[in-house]
Amino acid sequence: MTKPQTPSIMALDEFVAIDRPSFETARLLLLPLKAEHARQLVRSLLDEPRLAAIVPWMKDRSPNGATHEAFRIELECNVGRMGVWAVVERRSQVLAGALLASASLTGTQLEVLLAPEFWDLGYSKEAQEPMIAWLVEESPVVFGLQ
Repeated sequence: MTKPQTPSIMALDEFVAIDRPSFETARLLLLPLKAEHARQLVRSLLDEPRLAAIVPWMKDRSPNGATHEAFRIELECNVGRMGVWAVVERRSQVLAGALLASASLTGTQLEVLLAPEFWDLGYSKEAQEPMIAWLVEESPVVFGLQ
C-alpha cells in the first residue's frame, strides 16, 4: 500500500477557519479548519485501518464508513456543533492528526485522531491541554450554545 503524502503546514493557510483560535504547544500547532477541509483530513485519517479499528464511534470501518463519518463531521461543523483543528508537528511541519471538539447541552467532548506514526509520543494529551484551557474560558459561547 502506498503511503499518502502528508501536506506541509505551508499549504494549510487557505484551509484555516478564522472564527476560532490557533494554539501552539512545545511540539504542536493546532489550526482550526473550515468544515470541508475538516472532512478531508478526517477522511484521510480514518482511511488508516489501524486508526479506524480503535475509533469507538466508527461502526463501519471500511473506506465507505470513513467517507460517511467524514461527511457527518463536515455537517456537524457546518451547523456549529463541532470544530476540527489540524494537529501539526512543529518540528517537521507535517500533519499528525486532528482534534475534534463537539458540543452538546451537556458539555464538550474532545477527541484526538492521530496517524499511527505519531502514536505513543504524548501528542494527544499535549493537543488537548490548550483546547481545554480555551474551552473553560470561552464555554458555552464557543459553539453558539447560549
